[in-house]
Amino acid sequence: MYAAVRLPMEGVFSSDAAALAVGVLLVSGLEKAGAEVFLKWPNDIIQISTGTGIRSSEKIGGILLEERNGTLLAGIGINVASAPEASRLRESHAVPAGTLRFPPLHPLQTPSDKSLGQVFTLWALLVEHIFFCYKQKISSAGTASDNEDWWFDMASARLAFRQEPVRLVDAQSAEGEEIPHLVDGLLEGINRDGALCLITNQGRKIFIGGSLVPMRGAGTKR
Repeated sequence: MYAAVRLPMEGVFSSDAAALAVGVLLVSGLEKAGAEVFLKWPNDIIQISTGTGIRSSEKIGGILLEERNGTLLAGIGINVASAPEASRLRESHAVPAGTLRFPPLHPLQTPSDKSLGQVFTLWALLVEHIFFCYKQKISSAGTASDNEDWWFDMASARLAFRQEPVRLVDAQSAEGEEIPHLVDGLLEGINRDGALCLITNQGRKIFIGGSLVPMRGAGTKR
């Protein structure tokens, strides 16, 4: 499923935390639809499976933001019926691709045949949720700047790999300091600027860019 929504360039949607804000709206919408998903910093949606005692993570969606004519255009992709093969993923991909899973017997869960109608049903649910949250959580007065931190607790609660060992590839420091290509640490969380907070051997570090890789990834025991 490839689609997009337009949001006003106000409040968090005009900040560096825009991807996380849009991401948590999408994640909470998928939760409401019945799927258990998590937000992988800064703009990926993943599902985590613990079947047969093996913990594995799969990317089932992502977000790409673009400013256009004074509005934020949020492009959203979700693997509903299929996922890219491993050979089509970039070499540095953090987790393998997978398809969105719902609980057994869920109305949107048909493993053998996910019809076009189901895709439209899911998208309608997500759009309804996103704009409901915009009206109810973001601003009852009609401007996102009235409540700029609405997204922070939601994103923190749904952040994948929190308090787990991770590796940041091509890390970009928020302080502008020179840092190694690879940074290992414990994922503490995020801050209100949308940056990633890691506890490293050199102390607490803040990063504004990089590719996050779980150290307890697919094929590892819990």
